[in-house]
Amino acid sequence: MHTQTPLTPTSRFSLTGTQLKFIAAFFMLIDHIHSYFPEVTPDWFSFLGRFVAPLFTFLLVEGFFYTHSRRKYLTRLTLGASVMVIMNTLQNVLTGAAFDTFTHKFSFFLLFLSGHNIFITLALMFSVIWLIDILRQQEHLLIKLTLLLPIGALMVLTLMVEGGVYLLPIVLVCYFSHNQKKWVMSFILLFSLLLLGKSIFTYYQMQLPNESLYSYLTFSSEFMMILAVPLIGLYNGQRGGNGSKWDKNFFYYFYPAHLAIIYIIYDFIHVF
Repeated sequence: MHTQTPLTPTSRFSLTGTQLKFIAAFFMLIDHIHSYFPEVTPDWFSFLGRFVAPLFTFLLVEGFFYTHSRRKYLTRLTLGASVMVIMNTLQNVLTGAAFDTFTHKFSFFLLFLSGHNIFITLALMFSVIWLIDILRQQEHLLIKLTLLLPIGALMVLTLMVEGGVYLLPIVLVCYFSHNQKKWVMSFILLFSLLLLGKSIFTYYQMQLPNESLYSYLTFSSEFMMILAVPLIGLYNGQRGGNGSKWDKNFFYYFYPAHLAIIYIIYDFIHVF
């Protein structure tokens, strides 16, 4: 594993990894409240949380290089994903989300995977870069070729889960450009502009007479991941915090806890 050393900050003010996680968690909460209660929150709330997953992806790669145990790191992500699968399954049964909205047929895929579960996306991406890292260290061609199959399979699975289509290219850029923030920031900036162009093009192609461009952009808002760029720029390469288990595992507690509370409130309003 690498020794964590400070990166050169872009200004005198800088942020640690722990501080970035707290910032991301706050805006994730706002985004999820808007997702479940759009009737009482403004549409532009959807813009605020789009940087969260890309930022956590960047920090995932940082953790990959600096963790004392990659096995334990992946285990924590997998356990978190398992907890969310159980929570989402119960929620999907209660709300009927396990039924396809078009065919009205029951779907095991929707039963288990419908709902928020960034842990499973992070776990799959961590596995992808871990296998790529092993592949790059191998000298035997046969072993390298053997590793291509599970890497490809994991990439396909990543594309099928929450945010995977947008996060897989980001995690690969973060991995191959590790300690080169400018490359990561430039990629996310370019990617965001491409997504904005795609959203605008799609809006005019669909010719939606009763929906404004602004309204559509609040729906197709992935381009707002651009907000991750300045935060990554302020990252100083340090974990931060006081080294306690709370600091280390905060997100593993916060993520299921805040969603459980949101699910309960939503169900009391809309289900029971």
